Amino acid sequence: MGIARSTYHDQPETTVDDTALVETMGEISDSFEAYGYRRMQAALRQRGIVVNHKKVRRLMREHDLQPRI
Repeated sequence: MGIARSTYHDQPETTVDDTALVETMGEISDSFEAYGYRRMQAALRQRGIVVNHKKVRRLMREHDLQPRI
């Protein structure tokens, strides 16, 4: 075919826009106030959104979605 094997593994199938991701994280945070980044990432995976934990932590910090103690 003339294409390298690694070409099929470069990009994820779908990319999620940060604004849509923050809105979804906000909904989860409203329902479960004590969710940290680990539980938030698990909740996002259950909804079918696969995101790196570093991105989840960064967005939670930037948009003040920190868990309530």
